[in-house]
Amino acid sequence: SVEAQITLVILQALLWYCAIPQVAKVIKQYVKNKPYREQFVELSRKTWEASFKQKFDDAEVAFDYTCLFGGIILQHCLGGFLCLPSIIGVPGISPELAGALARHGALTEAGWELQDAIERAYTVIVKKDWSMNHPDFLFMVACHHVMGLSLVI
Repeated sequence: SVEAQITLVILQALLWYCAIPQVAKVIKQYVKNKPYREQFVELSRKTWEASFKQKFDDAEVAFDYTCLFGGIILQHCLGGFLCLPSIIGVPGISPELAGALARHGALTEAGWELQDAIERAYTVIVKKDWSMNHPDFLFMVACHHVMGLSLVI
């Protein structure tokens, strides 16, 4: 039902709101003392600017955001992984279970979309912090979130 989907999306949003920063902390701990840290940050800054016009004036903000993005990538991988049995068929997994896993994979994505949209809106509107939200990047993210949410619910 729609009510169940909305409830699951909200629960997924809460899950990812808590989990993604924890994943970012693990990545930061891993990378922070590595000899390639500066190169990692510089390559990340260049990639963000070239790909999304998201410019980071501060190397630490770029490092923080790149580590946070690691958590976002993990979330997307988990959601995609849940859809795999439905896409490729896995011996021993019934079509019913594969369909349920795919629906949960989609709800995982929608939950993150909702959480990220709320967090970005709060950051930009209330905190007036645009450091991780270049307008062009925000437009692309907003389109991504609207599509993700409308495809699932």
